[in-house]
Amino acid sequence: MLLAEVVNLTAELSHRSTTKIHAQAEELETAIRNWQPHHYPTANALDATAVVTRTIAGQMWRLCTLILLYQVCTTTTWSELR
Repeated sequence: MLLAEVVNLTAELSHRSTTKIHAQAEELETAIRNWQPHHYPTANALDATAVVTRTIAGQMWRLCTLILLYQVCTTTTWSELR
């Protein structure tokens, strides 16, 4: 969901004010940084390797989304946003 919101923000860059972009980018950054991977109960049938693999994949998606958000913000002149 967060990745889709970052992509939507990219599409709206030319139609929205810098202030609104800044506000939404800050909200998205907070949400991305606070995202936690799904916790699997120990009684679940998944083995430890699968849990670690899914956790790592989730963290990679989170970091990629954060990088994309930063790239979006730099295209709108990051100095205006900060």
